[in-house]
Amino acid sequence: VPEVRLKLAESLLASGDIQGARVEFEQLAAACAGTDLGRRALFLAAHSASRSMDPASIDDSLMLLEKVAGIDGNDQLAWQARLQEGALKNAQNLPLEALAIYGKILSSEGANGPDPEIRAAALMASGDTRHQLGASDPSQEREAVKAWMQLAADPSMPLRWRNQALCK
Repeated sequence: VPEVRLKLAESLLASGDIQGARVEFEQLAAACAGTDLGRRALFLAAHSASRSMDPASIDDSLMLLEKVAGIDGNDQLAWQARLQEGALKNAQNLPLEALAIYGKILSSEGANGPDPEIRAAALMASGDTRHQLGASDPSQEREAVKAWMQLAADPSMPLRWRNQALCK
């Protein structure tokens, strides 16, 4: 049953029925609470909620992402949830909150830290956010360039992210 509900929810999301997908993902998360499938379903429910342009749905998405990140805050799904939270904070025009989230991702090291893909995405998003703030604060523009240069110069980062940083 959980696999069928997951396929149904994914199909609804792919067909554009965002609310239907969200309901199915949330029901799956409740039915599989405490499992990896339940956490994944919560993440997908948050993703569905964030695709709605309704501000209340974005708040719901942030709440669901916080649950995902809070359950086991040091695995890759949790880091992906944090990255998505930062993107939503930017969408809500809260760049300083987004920068705090990106900073948390980037300051985490070791085996439980984010993988290079998530780290690169967080560094790029941090640079982009600082670039937006640079319109009113030139020091933020310099920090954006530093972030992109750091990303471009790090050979451990995926090549596509390094190239994107060079373009910026």
